[in-house]
Amino acid sequence: MELRDGFGQQARAAGVLATAPVETPEGLRRLGDLRPGAALRLASGDWARLRALIPAPAPRLAAALPPPRGIPDPIWIAPHQPIALAPPGAPALVGAREVLVCPAVLGLRLTWAHPPDGPWCEPLLDRAGAIAMGGFGVEGFRPGPGAIAALAPPARAALYAAVPRARHAAFAAAYASNRPELDTRETDALFKFCSTGAGGHGTLRFDVMCEGVPPACPASPRAPGISGRSPC
Repeated sequence: MELRDGFGQQARAAGVLATAPVETPEGLRRLGDLRPGAALRLASGDWARLRALIPAPAPRLAAALPPPRGIPDPIWIAPHQPIALAPPGAPALVGAREVLVCPAVLGLRLTWAHPPDGPWCEPLLDRAGAIAMGGFGVEGFRPGPGAIAALAPPARAALYAAVPRARHAAFAAAYASNRPELDTRETDALFKFCSTGAGGHGTLRFDVMCEGVPPACPASPRAPGISGRSPC
């Protein structure tokens, strides 16, 4: 019941706790420490540039994802923040190697708890992509009309101040993606298909769904742990 209650109206917003570790050319940094123009690693192994960190509301409950090696605190993401998965049966079932799934859809396959205090944000990149966070790919904000309309007024104002071109419909074209976002029924069907069909796994664990999404690199030997100041 508590998990269900945590998916209230406020939790409809996506977002990541700003302490989340991300891979940069200088090593692991807290997401909230980055400035526009900073390079960060995608789950695909490519690099993207940060355009803006859009303020997001803190959810009552959040999913705690395992952090990279050497980082003690989990990665906290909101119930409706899409993450990228590469389950073995996805190409056969949905026609794509990678899919997007919200933690709320995964439900009890994840660990849920009340998140610690701190700022939440949605990272806007210079293109569509999932940011490597631990062994997961956390999707960047995609500025379509519906997504922008769903932002709280202060967050929308922050987006337009950081990226004035986001006001124009043509801006969203650069963020088109062929990765389908699955609902609960589709996700359950994919788990079932992967556990009994092409995937060949008798009992499909959540970590199997993440195979093929490269994990974030460990902290650089030159700067062990997360470098930079705390955003809290």
